Amino acid sequence: MSQKKYTEEEARLLAHRSLDEPLSAAEQALLVAVFDDFPELREEVERLKEMSQLFMQLRAEPRAGFAQRVVSALPAPLVWYRPLIKRWSTVAAAACVALLLALSFIYINSGTLETEAILGLEEIWVEDAYAFE
Repeated sequence: MSQKKYTEEEARLLAHRSLDEPLSAAEQALLVAVFDDFPELREEVERLKEMSQLFMQLRAEPRAGFAQRVVSALPAPLVWYRPLIKRWSTVAAAACVALLLALSFIYINSGTLETEAILGLEEIWVEDAYAFE
């Protein structure tokens, strides 16, 4: 049995690289030596070449009108939001005014803008808790 100068992983990488790209003359000679040392690798490469050829035969041509059917299946563009975008500054100003009016109303009624006042909660004291019993 000859002494192997490379690991099985290195041999496998070289063999797989030979499937993807052309090898130099020195690498070709090394690949022959690899196949001599690892015969199962030669069988694996042959199976991979066969599978590659089979996959190349599987190219299916699209049917006539395929692109047109895809384009016609796309949803129509939504146009309901376009006037809103054109009037965005007006809508934003109106929202700010409404917010300001709401906060003013809360402040006038409660005298504060604390979280409890904004949420409409009243401050509860311990004495009030006994009244709920």
